[in-house]
Amino acid sequence: NCFSQSAGPRGRTYSFKEMEQLLKARHYNLLYPSWLEKVFPEVTMELDSTTSLNDLLHEWLLGLAVKTNIQGNSIVLFPTGDNQGGRGLYNRLEGVVVNTQMEAIARATVTNNLTSKGDITNSNGIFRLRVAGLNTPVAVSCVGYKADTVVLNNRAFQMIVLLEAEAH
Repeated sequence: NCFSQSAGPRGRTYSFKEMEQLLKARHYNLLYPSWLEKVFPEVTMELDSTTSLNDLLHEWLLGLAVKTNIQGNSIVLFPTGDNQGGRGLYNRLEGVVVNTQMEAIARATVTNNLTSKGDITNSNGIFRLRVAGLNTPVAVSCVGYKADTVVLNNRAFQMIVLLEAEAH
C-alpha cells in the first residue's frame, strides 16, 4: 500500500506588515487598532494578481475574530468579541468526533492541550473550544475508543476519527 502525506499548507506565509504592503500596492489603506499588528499571526495562503480583494481578505482573516469595513480605498479592521490585547482574537475551534464508520461519537472529551480546558461532544459529535492560535493540539478520548492527540486548525470545521479500542 502506498500512502501520500500532505506537505502542509501550500502558498506563501505573510506577516501583518507584508499584507499591509500588499494592500497598499493595490491602492488600499489599512486602518486598525495599534495592538492588532503585535498579536496578528502569520498566515499561509495562495495569492496571485487575479485574487479579488474580497477573496484576499477572506483568506487572510479566516479563523480570526476580525471583521472588515471597506469604505472607498480604506479597509478598516475591527476585532469582534473580547479582544483586550489580543485575547480572543481567534474564532472558536469547531469540529466533530466520529468513528471509522463516520458515525458521530457522543460524550467524547476534547481537551485543548495548551490550556487544559475542554468540551464534551454533543449527541451529534460536535465540540467547540476556545483557542489562542490558528493551530491547537487537542487530546480526544472516549470510553471504547483509542485516545488520540491531534493538531487542529480553526480556519475550517474539523473532523476527528477515533479508532475502536482493542478488546482485552
